[in-house]
Amino acid sequence: MVIWRWAKRNGIDQGSTFDKIHNDINQHFFSGQAKPEWITDILSGRKTPFREVSNAVWKQQYNRRMIVNHAKAQVNGRPAGPIMRAVQGVYNAPRRLLTTLHGFVFPVTHAGDLAFRPLSWKIFAKGMIDTYTKSGSKAATERLLSGMRGDALYDTALRSGLDVGGKSDNWITTSPKGSQASRAWDILSVMRYDLWKNQMERYAKPTMTEKETVEVGKHLAEWANHATGSGKGVLTDPRYKLGGALFGPKLTQSKLNRMIVDPVKTVHTFSNWKNATPGEKAAAWTRLSGTTQYALSGVGFLLANQAILAATGQKDKINLTDPSKSDWLNFKGGGYEWNLPGLHSEIKTLGQILAVSFANSKDVRAVSHGQTSKHNAISEQLGQYLMSKAHPAISTGVELATGHGFPNRPLPWVQEKTKTPYGAPNIPALKPIHGWDEYLLSHGPIFLEGPVKYVYDQLRKRGASALDSTTFIKSLILESVGFTGVHIKPSSEDVAAAAKRQKVATALLRR
Repeated sequence: MVIWRWAKRNGIDQGSTFDKIHNDINQHFFSGQAKPEWITDILSGRKTPFREVSNAVWKQQYNRRMIVNHAKAQVNGRPAGPIMRAVQGVYNAPRRLLTTLHGFVFPVTHAGDLAFRPLSWKIFAKGMIDTYTKSGSKAATERLLSGMRGDALYDTALRSGLDVGGKSDNWITTSPKGSQASRAWDILSVMRYDLWKNQMERYAKPTMTEKETVEVGKHLAEWANHATGSGKGVLTDPRYKLGGALFGPKLTQSKLNRMIVDPVKTVHTFSNWKNATPGEKAAAWTRLSGTTQYALSGVGFLLANQAILAATGQKDKINLTDPSKSDWLNFKGGGYEWNLPGLHSEIKTLGQILAVSFANSKDVRAVSHGQTSKHNAISEQLGQYLMSKAHPAISTGVELATGHGFPNRPLPWVQEKTKTPYGAPNIPALKPIHGWDEYLLSHGPIFLEGPVKYVYDQLRKRGASALDSTTFIKSLILESVGFTGVHIKPSSEDVAAAAKRQKVATALLRR
């Protein structure tokens, strides 16, 4: 209480930032030796009778920071003029609708691969818990950020290029001022910092000079940025202006860097080990360790999943060997299959391309779901991957222009035979045509797309009068799990069986 009152009298009442107050308390009472969490705990009011007052101050600090960020965004957008800003608003409208309550998925969509890296489980779990329990509160979020900024290594993190300096002011990707998504993004930056700091404490030696420490920090910052969905490259370089065409330019760039750039750097470092810098060595070992953990844990979890399926008498089988099928490397159970976003889509796309490349000519059609040449099949797979990463305004425009929704499902107004949007020849529609209501509802918030599609399919198959509670239970499961960012859908075996029954029924009706 003495410390808190001193802080209120000597900083809070004068309007000082909590970062400065944090440092002043540390210097005045602890000679600069206190851990950041001690000061944060004192200032949070959790152990004092001033909790309400303290929370009000934290909220004021958060609001002040949001106002500054918003002002910067307004200044950056002013040269565009009112007409251009109106165009930007229209362009961003589909994205804002899709990303309603999207902040809760950030830990999984941006850092989900850490679930397959046991050495990072503690940090990943903490980030998940903080997102779900604190992103709804301005005060709680600001306390987390203040603790990070008061840490001894924070200045080194900024100098190293770790992406913890604040929300991007890009009008394409910025969330509304002060939203839950903005706070979830801030909490993701704390997870990123914890990940980087953990490796810095391992590789940055006390005997290193400041220059050497920053050199190690820069290489580990690149790794931590990529591991949590923040990458730099062609897609994010403002000179090329490609970021506006993508749903998440930093996230997509980080995945491509991890798939292509990082492995090349790692191989180069190990092949030139004698001349490598301490930072290059630290990053190479970290990336190699992460890749090894990812591969071994992923396969191990899938094998464990198969053992559980066999022990419980479920008919589903884990597909480890056939990348041409949609369930490759998916987890299964209870009539569902799921996967963590991370690199899963990139690995599956690469696997499908390789499957087509090595398939016999007569098998290409089966492997590629209808294409007759390897070139067309690979073009369609790359086209679908690009469409999955495109900004919603662009993907919606392509849908309207081609008559196909992603992934290659005919829209309500097209005929059964039509060209696919990726240059394939005229072939019968291989997937059911969207209904009007399904199409419109599926363009709502992302976490509702799975339940909407499932319920619609059940209504179409059974009729509303025959719809039972099982449909709603399963849709609720799809919604609650999908809300976390995990990709979940009904089992492909069940979907295939239902499609086969529908095909037989359609053939009988035509007779």
